[in-house]
Amino acid sequence: MVNIIRSNIFKNFFIILLLISLTLGFSKSYTSYTIDNLDFVTSIGIDVSETDDTKLKISFEFTKASNYSPESSGSSDNEPIINTVECSSIDTAINLMNAHMGKELKLSHCKLIVFSEKLAEKGISDEIYTLINNVQIRPSTNIIVSKCSSKDYLENLNPSIEDYVTKYYEVFPNSGKYTGYTTDATIGDFFYSMSTNTCEPYAILGGLSSEDNNSYEDIDNIIAGTMPIDSERKAQTVGIAVFKNDRLVGELTALETLSFSILAGKVNNFLVSIPNPNDSNDTLDISLYDDMNTKIDVDIINNSPYVTANIKLTGVIGTTSYDSDYLNQYNLDEISNYVSSYLESVISSFFYKTSKEYHADISCVGKRALKNFATWQEYESYNWKDRYRDSFFDVNVDVNVKSGSLITET
Repeated sequence: MVNIIRSNIFKNFFIILLLISLTLGFSKSYTSYTIDNLDFVTSIGIDVSETDDTKLKISFEFTKASNYSPESSGSSDNEPIINTVECSSIDTAINLMNAHMGKELKLSHCKLIVFSEKLAEKGISDEIYTLINNVQIRPSTNIIVSKCSSKDYLENLNPSIEDYVTKYYEVFPNSGKYTGYTTDATIGDFFYSMSTNTCEPYAILGGLSSEDNNSYEDIDNIIAGTMPIDSERKAQTVGIAVFKNDRLVGELTALETLSFSILAGKVNNFLVSIPNPNDSNDTLDISLYDDMNTKIDVDIINNSPYVTANIKLTGVIGTTSYDSDYLNQYNLDEISNYVSSYLESVISSFFYKTSKEYHADISCVGKRALKNFATWQEYESYNWKDRYRDSFFDVNVDVNVKSGSLITET
């Protein structure tokens, strides 16, 4: 009987001790990481200080923590809050903002990092390493280089048709899949490209529209900030910011970004406008679809890279009229040949611009060059990132244009 009583006492003591341990173990996380003690950062803007070039001007965009609850209306309460601090580093800025807000900044919801053009031209390797080293920053966070200050860009980026700004930041690069005019560019990919010998980094290009952009501009020259769109949201994302190592060296237009997207297999369908072979005063809109994966091959000839790109596409005529004769196979062949030649010229221009002008292999052609070297040491000795400027290109585009999706001969 005594043994049974002692056994029960021991069990009860063990249970009480276990409960006390669990309570103490979770009490810190409960008090530190409840929704009332956190500020959720949705985006970060990084500029050069206007008064001291050695310092950074860092902006943090917040949304109210209550907006992450099911009871949130997602409308007027979802207005972003942007606070800015000037200091020597990102970590210092986070620490100062923690003290100012009286809450701990939570970066795991950050969907967007914006660098100003001025800072990007100086080099952003320190900022990239700091951010990628932060366990809360996700590798899938997109990077934008803005032609204006990052704070101005964020203030004008608030979406008008999305309830949640975080949702918009997450999905807006997807438009590149059906336009090719922008592309997904993450901090994880940027860090990898900056660290490897096979390619160079790139970022989304951003800018603010002005009243001067209300007239149509040829698609060849459109970049962020020049689209002729009248909208309350002035921030635009069109084009690519090209980097050499960690420094911004140039930008690509919408059409050049489309070339990049085709070569990278990042666009599912897209639209091109060409002169109408039957009417010199008219244009045809052709919807094009990727028929197969683009094939890129690299040979080393006379110690210079010779790059061959083979692309196959299917097209559908979008522009039609009552007197259009797009069921005639001769006309369709003529249109197909024109589109093929047009895209060959466009993509070749993209290749030569990135190689001869920017010396930056953002298409990761270097990965296809590895087969020419027996060892990694031989490849490193070749110094691909510097030899890419010596490349020659042969682009072959095969387009098969059909009359249309619904209009067929009966």
